[in-house]
Amino acid sequence: MTTYARKPLPIDGRKSRLWALASLGSAGVGPVGLQLFDLVNRETGRGHQLELDTLGLGLSIPISGSYGASDYVSFKTPHDVNFFDFDGLHMTVRETNAGLYGWTTVSFWKMSVRLSGGGLNIPGLSVATGIATVLFGSGKPRGIYEVLLRAPDIPGIFEEDVKVVKQDDVLVRRISGDALFGYNQYLLKSGQRTENMLTLIGNSLHKTPDFEFHIVGHTDSIGSRAYNQMLSKRRAETVAQWLITHNYAQPGWIKIVGAGESEPVASNATKEGRELNRRVEVYEVRTSKVVAGQVVKPSLRP
Repeated sequence: MTTYARKPLPIDGRKSRLWALASLGSAGVGPVGLQLFDLVNRETGRGHQLELDTLGLGLSIPISGSYGASDYVSFKTPHDVNFFDFDGLHMTVRETNAGLYGWTTVSFWKMSVRLSGGGLNIPGLSVATGIATVLFGSGKPRGIYEVLLRAPDIPGIFEEDVKVVKQDDVLVRRISGDALFGYNQYLLKSGQRTENMLTLIGNSLHKTPDFEFHIVGHTDSIGSRAYNQMLSKRRAETVAQWLITHNYAQPGWIKIVGAGESEPVASNATKEGRELNRRVEVYEVRTSKVVAGQVVKPSLRP
């Protein structure tokens, strides 16, 4: 039965075949156990906990468990599904704990997802089955991750083209500049690939007034600093205008920055490094939060 710590949003009903799963831990006494996972829709960036009450057999001491979060593992479902489709789903879990490291295989819909990670656990082997319950919460993924949202399964998009990285509590959508723009250009390349990349970004954004988007253009170090700052700002403006024109954001929700060459993510001494530095980033944060009873407006970029 679905549990609502918070009421799910309409975006939680969006169907996708692109998902990620992380283990948040498990506990068991005898044949009865509890598995906790974080389930993430990779197209929207939304995440909710998945609880599995299990019954099965194990080769371990009577009390078992693991208490460390695993890395996310991406997987593709056989058909388009949403969070509600996982609720009530019959799953089988095979768990191997080796003291400081563990492996968990979760099987459903005639497919399996294999998770692994470090952390304190009680050694043992177990196989159990149960019915999944989705615990709707804030929608913020809770596991350990650097890169979560990738797009190799979207037609025309390669894995290096679109990523979402987490910096502190801010999700940053990072788009390859070479995939969007020609050399020294700030107008978008024509074609379905460009449309698909920006549609992926637009679909993943929270479309409510309590979020702001900081769109930041970046370049490599070739050329003058002044020229690079101008080019990066124009590229950011182009992406912002596309999101507004296609109704993914309102003008008042967007701030534009041209960072130029000042914030590299790789060395400009190599061709590969310069390609990584040419990028556009979309930062998404809440416009305010409550800290110690006071409303605080955070900086958009950490």
